[in-house]
Amino acid sequence: MSTPSLTATGYQERFLIVSGRKIKSIPSNRIAYFVADGRYVRLVTKNNEKHLLDYSLDAIGQRVDPQLFFRVNRQFIIGYDAIDEMILWSRSRIKIEMLPASENEIISSLNKTVEFRRWLDR
Repeated sequence: MSTPSLTATGYQERFLIVSGRKIKSIPSNRIAYFVADGRYVRLVTKNNEKHLLDYSLDAIGQRVDPQLFFRVNRQFIIGYDAIDEMILWSRSRIKIEMLPASENEIISSLNKTVEFRRWLDR
């Protein structure tokens, strides 16, 4: 569960995580990536903390700053600062290695690769 904390620009600066009786505030600049996990989304921080959010990946994509985060496929929104390396997977796809490493492979979707390359080369 989380509560929005939008900035004046309209992008969310922090995500509030509610776990039992504890509430934790995670700044967006500490987030490595978001991954779809069933009907929830798992937020993974740069120091590998994992938290469930009650948002869809589409909703998160609209809340995070597009300069800092990019949706590379149906399962992942990744943070620019958490990209470790990229590998040409095929002519039209890229495999992305993150820090911390993801449990699942992150491969750009066919229709996102060109836009992803533009996002990287800014």
